[in-house]
Amino acid sequence: MKTSPKQSHFGFSLTELLIALSIFAILAVFAVPTMNDSLSDRDLENATMTLMQSIKKAKKVAYAESTFVDVSIVANIITIRKLNNGDSQIITLPNRINVQNDLMFRFNTIGNIFLFTNVNAAAPLANPTVVNTNITLESISNNASSVVSVSPIGHVTS
Repeated sequence: MKTSPKQSHFGFSLTELLIALSIFAILAVFAVPTMNDSLSDRDLENATMTLMQSIKKAKKVAYAESTFVDVSIVANIITIRKLNNGDSQIITLPNRINVQNDLMFRFNTIGNIFLFTNVNAAAPLANPTVVNTNITLESISNNASSVVSVSPIGHVTS
């Protein structure tokens, strides 16, 4: 009696591969939207922290160097500019983040805000002591939002 050598099969059959691929596709359908929301939330949190740190830095520079410092927020771009020498720093927030109100304010030499204006307004509001300034950041993809408040004496909260 003749025996044939044992054949061993390595790998997966086409059916096994298709089943595994189908399971992976079903899991991906549920995972991708959750991951996108998570990324959007992280972008919003990072943008909020960046904005808060930028405002705190402007206040600190104004006080430490006894100079006036402008902070302007237009669209998703934050500009910090020292008035004594024109040095400026531009910080861009992620494109998926929208700043709802375009603002400009100036820190004086002791770190207090003394000039506040809506960038789209015709004239600056010279009395910022009436209320806190609220800057609203909004995630475009999942409609989450965050509010950063700046008091007239330069305290920043979220």
